[in-house]
Amino acid sequence: MKDASKLCPKCGKDVAAAIASGAAGRPACGHSSSSSSTSPGWRTEYSDRNLASLPIGLQTLAGVEFDVRGVIRTCSQPRRDFGRRFPPVINGLKINRKCQYLYFLDGTGWKAPDQCPIASYIIHYADGQQREIVLVYGRDLLTSWIVETDRSETENQFKARGGKLAWTESHSPTHSTPKARLFLGTWENPRPDTLVDHLDLVSNKRVFVTPFLIAITAK
Repeated sequence: MKDASKLCPKCGKDVAAAIASGAAGRPACGHSSSSSSTSPGWRTEYSDRNLASLPIGLQTLAGVEFDVRGVIRTCSQPRRDFGRRFPPVINGLKINRKCQYLYFLDGTGWKAPDQCPIASYIIHYADGQQREIVLVYGRDLLTSWIVETDRSETENQFKARGGKLAWTESHSPTHSTPKARLFLGTWENPRPDTLVDHLDLVSNKRVFVTPFLIAITAK
């Protein structure tokens, strides 16, 4: 399928996350310079808690092809990290297609209470209807950076609940340096014959969380 939607419909710039169908990528843009990054150094901006070893471009992760080219970040509560502020909500990530499934490559920067809702994807259909996908800590996501000694117990419980790891950093410089990991979210669309216009990423303001989105694939 040929995909002509390569630019943000609001600003005309290249984007921070990509939606792909087969080998064709469809970008989605947060339209906010403070929340999104596609600069060459976007994987290494944050000290030892970075995604330096994450491969970019079209990548098959956990059996799903994603177009990895940037990141969209949110923060549920006011906080300045490395001189930047991230919004609690990112609106208007364009999808503009019919699909049976949406796959999300995402993560979060901090731990949260087990089974706590940390964010939602709000799906907007072209006919005005909406659906909410709630992201629960410990079921859908874990913190994306964790030292090796803390990894096995939480990951085993996560997998037992049906959670899926999409990518894990193969090594870290020291035993105490956090390794990075990303997660696979899968949503089956209950209305596959209706065009999905866009979605929003909304963090839960009741708890301090920093959910972020790397890419989306629509099939």
